Amino acid sequence: MDEAQVESKTRIMSYGLMVMTLTHTMTHSFQNIHTALFPVLRDEFMLTNQQIGIIASIPNLCQALLSIPTGLLSDRIGSRKMLLLAMGVACVGALTASMANSPTMLIIAVSLLYINTTVYHPASYSFVSRSFKPRDRSKALGVQGAGGTLGMAIGPISLAVLVYLGFQWRQVYLFWFFPLLLGIAMILRIREEPTDDLVLSESEKTEQEPARSLLSASLVFFMVYSGAKMVASGMTNSFLNVYLVETQGWAFEYASLILGGSYIMGIIAAPVGGYLAAR
Repeated sequence: MDEAQVESKTRIMSYGLMVMTLTHTMTHSFQNIHTALFPVLRDEFMLTNQQIGIIASIPNLCQALLSIPTGLLSDRIGSRKMLLLAMGVACVGALTASMANSPTMLIIAVSLLYINTTVYHPASYSFVSRSFKPRDRSKALGVQGAGGTLGMAIGPISLAVLVYLGFQWRQVYLFWFFPLLLGIAMILRIREEPTDDLVLSESEKTEQEPARSLLSASLVFFMVYSGAKMVASGMTNSFLNVYLVETQGWAFEYASLILGGSYIMGIIAAPVGGYLAAR
């Protein structure tokens, strides 16, 4: 194994990437819990389909409105502080959800949990991107992305398992509060954070493309694609469990397992995609 291979392996298996991957899992573990809960919430709070749609859309709206400001703030105060802020917001959201006794309180809690991801993503992606040279950057981001997909899968799965074991849905949010504290402790152990891209060799500099403006045709196309994808997935995820439970007669726990299991493939696809992008 030559020197470049040793360096690449060391960087990919760094503590920083491990923290970003695990905290990414914690951040997204809440994303699909409330949608999986809609059959239960509908009965408990006597909700209509229109009200379920509102509960599903408000957190996403909060997320969209804060995306650009949080990205700018991350550039100003640094990734580590923003990551701690994200974990702190998630802790407040999880505790609020564990005590929610009305739809309004639940909307506030879920909105906080979605704002957590908005605060988290610019800081974590920036941290990972600046920690790796271009040849390894896509692979590192693929590993980090697998952590997020794992979180989206494990949230509904943990809900199904814990409810089956006799826990209440509010206790599921409290259950995930404690891993968030572990995530805060892991972030605090990061003593230094990259503040700029790694210094490249002359050969690596010549391989890079010239800098482009932030607003490009490729970025606009990607944003349109992402927006359409989010609309489609939001419409599907919001009512999938309601359909399976109320129309198809499935048990709530089984429907939640199906919702969580639909993300399993992404755990493999994300690092594979990062590897192929690096090639």
